Amino acid sequence: MHVIADSSPLRYLVLIDSQAILPALFGRVMIPPAVVEELQRPRTPVPVRAWMAAPPDWIDVQQPRLPLITTTVPIGAANGKRSVWRGTSMQLWC
Repeated sequence: MHVIADSSPLRYLVLIDSQAILPALFGRVMIPPAVVEELQRPRTPVPVRAWMAAPPDWIDVQQPRLPLITTTVPIGAANGKRSVWRGTSMQLWC
């Protein structure tokens, strides 16, 4: 089974050094380019940026075939914005 993931599960599994559970459960994990960009931001923890700079072979970066449903929500006092996926963090790839 393949899944598509947003940045949160990848980020936190890398931080606790447990990312190997993903290929064990799903085989391949597909992420859109926006997730790659988010995991390489300057404020992202160094271990996560280093991991994403040389992702394992079970990560497939693919542009979604259909537009993702996104919404913009304000974050922080500076009114920064972030696009988020509606639904679960890990979704089946269709």
